[in-house]
Amino acid sequence: MSPTSNGGAEITAYKVEWWTKLVEHEVQSIHVSNSVPGDHNGTFIVKYGGRASQAIPWDVSAEDMRWYIMNIEDHSNFLIGDVSVTRTTTGTPSYGYQWLVTFHDAVKNPGNEQLLVVDGTNLVSQSGNIGVAAAEVTRGVRSNGAQEVQRITSSAACTTGFFSPGFGGFQLVAVFVVRRDRRRSGESH
Repeated sequence: MSPTSNGGAEITAYKVEWWTKLVEHEVQSIHVSNSVPGDHNGTFIVKYGGRASQAIPWDVSAEDMRWYIMNIEDHSNFLIGDVSVTRTTTGTPSYGYQWLVTFHDAVKNPGNEQLLVVDGTNLVSQSGNIGVAAAEVTRGVRSNGAQEVQRITSSAACTTGFFSPGFGGFQLVAVFVVRRDRRRSGESH
């Protein structure tokens, strides 16, 4: 049932913003693997922001991986701030090592980071099955979120009504009266 009055001026536009003080540190993985156990050798590089690390041994320790990553630079400007790195051994079907890199620097690397790029051209094995891959494990979120604007539109048939938008499993308490705004010829939004 439609209300007899919306209590004010017609709604012609609105903006939805979302932020939180929650900080979620980005976590990415680097995995050197081979389907044949013990068949690993060589080096790989990690790239970030178009710049490359030095050659990294295939079995580098977590501490040394941290050093290689934090020393990626662009003309003496270090691109990555403080990170922590852990290393685990992986087994069948992908024998090798996996490093988890957690970005902690809120100034250089806040929030969602670009993916580390890995190049395993210099990794070698008898079987030829050796490889390296990088992946995002946890998407980072900076304090107060990222500025984002989302537009909500309705179908042409909708002229009045109510809706209550939700996000991430949470329903907004406010219910909005909606009036479809008819654009005049040549008007842009």
